[in-house]
Amino acid sequence: MSGLSITTSTTKPANGKSLSEAAQCYLLIGIQLIGFLVFTIWPILWSVQKSQYFYDMIPQHTRFVGAENFIKVFHDRAYWHSWLTTFEFAAIKIPLEILLTFTLSVILSKKMRGTGIFRSAYLLPNIISVAVVGVIFSNIFQYFGVANIILKKLHLITENINWFETSTGAMFVLITSSIWNTFGMSMLCFCTALENVPKELYEAAQMDGADAKQRLLHITVPVAAPVVRTIILITITNTLQTGDFVIALTNGVPGGSTYTVAAYLINTFMPAFSGNIVNVGYGCAVGIINSLIYALIAFVFLKSSGKYSQLY
Repeated sequence: MSGLSITTSTTKPANGKSLSEAAQCYLLIGIQLIGFLVFTIWPILWSVQKSQYFYDMIPQHTRFVGAENFIKVFHDRAYWHSWLTTFEFAAIKIPLEILLTFTLSVILSKKMRGTGIFRSAYLLPNIISVAVVGVIFSNIFQYFGVANIILKKLHLITENINWFETSTGAMFVLITSSIWNTFGMSMLCFCTALENVPKELYEAAQMDGADAKQRLLHITVPVAAPVVRTIILITITNTLQTGDFVIALTNGVPGGSTYTVAAYLINTFMPAFSGNIVNVGYGCAVGIINSLIYALIAFVFLKSSGKYSQLY
């Protein structure tokens, strides 16, 4: 027994290394986590708290009103009319944008020269400020703008069109410019999804005599369906939250008929935009109800489209 010696090995270096790696991980996510807490969680909690008060940013006027702000929302005709405008805007924009982006991504997924240049060019509008895009398209579609000049050159019109005089014309300008501003990112996501479709499936289908249309419908669409579903969800969410773009381009003309619900919230309840003293607490209640409706729409879409994520 005396000849036996027991030696113990320490694992301090390994533990020290793991602790160091953990510290690095927490350090990397720490800044983002702080930003999330400060710029997301705190504003949400602040809005929930202020929604229970009459709050016009004058301390002496602040008073607790409970659920009164929320009850007023359900009797606010202008608010619910802005939701109708939002649904009209989304019902036209989303199908057109998805169809355009999917078609372009199918074309750009082909092995052709110059596709990288086109991808970059189509993505450029996404990095341009919405205020700049609003100025560009407001000038294009003004009474003596480029749009009317081109249409007259093509003999499609005889007199200039005042695009912002009617709600139909203003909505056309809004939808057109919004698609131009946002379709690039969706197209890039579609291209990525299409490039991940196994080439062996196309080769096998071609050997079986499938034409291009059959390969698209029975291979491309089913395999890319989960990504397409996600892209559509993002497009729906972003479209329903379109607000600053509307303010920059039409500012609700004519007569507030092009105000989406997000634009209505900005223009009516943000002190920097509204010319009058506003009840910010009521605006917070409107924002909370908006968020609940957005969440409900997303939930319904995910539930109703669940089967399409398992087509392949």
